Amino acid sequence: MITTKEANRDSEYYYQTVQGVGKADSSIHFYLIAMGAAVVVGGVLLAQSLELTAEPLPFPSIRELMIEPSPFTSFVTTTPDTAEKEVADKFGIAMIYPTAPNGREWFLDTEDPESDGIFTPQGILIWQSDGPSGNIAYLNDTSGSWQIGGVPSPKQVEKILGVPSSVALSPLGDIVVPAEKMEELQEEQRKIRMEVNTPAGSPEWKNIEITGYVQVVSVLQSDDGAINWYARGGKHNDKVPCDGSALHGRLFPNGRADWQKEIWHAGGYTAPKGNTIATEDSLLGRWIGWKVAIYNIDDTAVKMESYFDNNSDNNWVKVTEMTDDGGWPARSSDDVYYSVDCGGRSKDYVVTNSGPIATFRSDDITWNFKNLSVREIQPPQ
Repeated sequence: MITTKEANRDSEYYYQTVQGVGKADSSIHFYLIAMGAAVVVGGVLLAQSLELTAEPLPFPSIRELMIEPSPFTSFVTTTPDTAEKEVADKFGIAMIYPTAPNGREWFLDTEDPESDGIFTPQGILIWQSDGPSGNIAYLNDTSGSWQIGGVPSPKQVEKILGVPSSVALSPLGDIVVPAEKMEELQEEQRKIRMEVNTPAGSPEWKNIEITGYVQVVSVLQSDDGAINWYARGGKHNDKVPCDGSALHGRLFPNGRADWQKEIWHAGGYTAPKGNTIATEDSLLGRWIGWKVAIYNIDDTAVKMESYFDNNSDNNWVKVTEMTDDGGWPARSSDDVYYSVDCGGRSKDYVVTNSGPIATFRSDDITWNFKNLSVREIQPPQ
């Protein structure tokens, strides 16, 4: 727990790791619950309890975390406007395009998201009950959702604090954390990348539709905070920069939406295009649906479309539609862009390639999610 000590009241926090216990099926799963998160097993409250010496806490308060759950409308497949919508997925969500014959499909395992070995969230998942209490608890209730972005992972603790994972995972004594490190850790924990990988021997993701329902719980003071579904590449890190190609369909908490292209990581980002207003209402505290479709046109151009369900009632409205057939260049200087050789990719390279990873990403946001899916689609002819 974070406590105070007279000797360093003004400059340091005290950090103690606590283990959380999650129950799914008959297995007990242990998670790191950091920064003063307390867990009581057996259906009792799990919440963050944080105290501060002088400054307001950079982490959500108990009141913020113990929000009353917003009603999540049951899905009723609506009559679509086009033939492509005349199907629904396993969650009952309307598809924009049907799954390709023998095409890959991935759906979130609500009870145990990481059990399939394909879904790898880079952060701690906390189960949200849809029960009347609204308390955060690990309950075997598939009608609920999962939260991410509110608790740092062991890797993030090790990266920012220099505390080995083996130490961070054990219930040891207090660890002194300087105030500036606490702020850095808060920013790091909001960098969410939930990857849907391709098993060995399976076809990579290419022409796909990515869908998810989201409830934004809190947002840091950042213009970069966004919900972001992307694909058409692999790992995004400096060790394999050319693997980090992607097409990013972004939705911001203020209702703005756009697309951004990444030719290589991280010197190949373009300026955003397709900027539009999906809704005039803030996304904060309410359930919405976000869906993107990416598919090739004759393998020389890429079509990008995004769809928004403003009222969480399975009514999808197209908010962006754009085609990249060239002329959308990386915004970095030539010196930066060509400092990495990615097989002769031009500065306005069209990302027609497939990729092994499709990703549900967010930055600077704590959010609840449910009914995530990725499907290989049959593009329109």
